[in-house]
Amino acid sequence: MERGNDWSVRVAAGIGARVAYHRKRAAMTASALSARCAELGLPLDRNVIAKLENGHRQSVTVDETLVLAAALDVPPALLLFAVGTEETAEILPGHHVPAFRAAQWASGEGPFPSPDAADLLTLITPPNSGGARPLALYRAHDRAAEEELRAMARATDMGKRALDATTEAEREAFTVAADAQGQVADAAREAGEHMRADATARGLLPPVPIARLVIPQGDA
Repeated sequence: MERGNDWSVRVAAGIGARVAYHRKRAAMTASALSARCAELGLPLDRNVIAKLENGHRQSVTVDETLVLAAALDVPPALLLFAVGTEETAEILPGHHVPAFRAAQWASGEGPFPSPDAADLLTLITPPNSGGARPLALYRAHDRAAEEELRAMARATDMGKRALDATTEAEREAFTVAADAQGQVADAAREAGEHMRADATARGLLPPVPIARLVIPQGDA
């Protein structure tokens, strides 16, 4: 039987390869990456980074993975699993599964995957999330908050259009639309309240009510 520490070496080598990949994509030198890690609170010598990238590390610690991900501005899951650049990930010794499904499992967005799960979409909600319930609950809360804030924005827009309408028919149509979006916002707000109450009842810290929606600008 294969020893787990052999797998640990492969995990470290994979992380190192992905650190090199994302560092080069960012046009960042190893020295710059080392300096950025130090700025973030965990100094990693340039030689340590070089050994990692060249596959000469026996293991990589969680704190190193987190600071490297932050320094490279990528999610830690993309250092653990090569989503988009490799088809599979060795999620446990000898257990190869689709890379994206491995990342979903790590983030609580999916179940522990099987090797043939590439074309399988599993919808995880708080009731069926099992041990991932805190993650599923918070994620659902964020989605409800997004729906509420977007509906409120649409209601405001429809209200302004109603005020600017040039005919009574247009004014009435925009008013009806604004009211409908207001009802959507109210329903989403109530859903968020129920989720916070559910978290409290289960002994979890309830999600914080969301008041702002930010959509970062990215590349096309």
